Amino acid sequence: MSLVSISVRSAQDAAEAYVLSRRKSPVLSTAMAIRAIRTLLPKCQSTDRELADMVASAAIQRGLSVSFDGADRGEIRVPYEL
Repeated sequence: MSLVSISVRSAQDAAEAYVLSRRKSPVLSTAMAIRAIRTLLPKCQSTDRELADMVASAAIQRGLSVSFDGADRGEIRVPYEL
């Protein structure tokens, strides 16, 4: 397994890094991506839906298939509040 070395400063960076790390997968799961991004950025202000959209956009740009298995089912997380 190869590691993707990317400096993650934002949710968009994390979404890009997640997609790059899964580029050989037949289908990207938005639920798994959201979980990974929230682990990496626990204070992320983006909603689950916004994160799913970022991941989907990055995946589609790379010709990957996306499974909207989290954010589209009403599992929208309220952004972290300080």
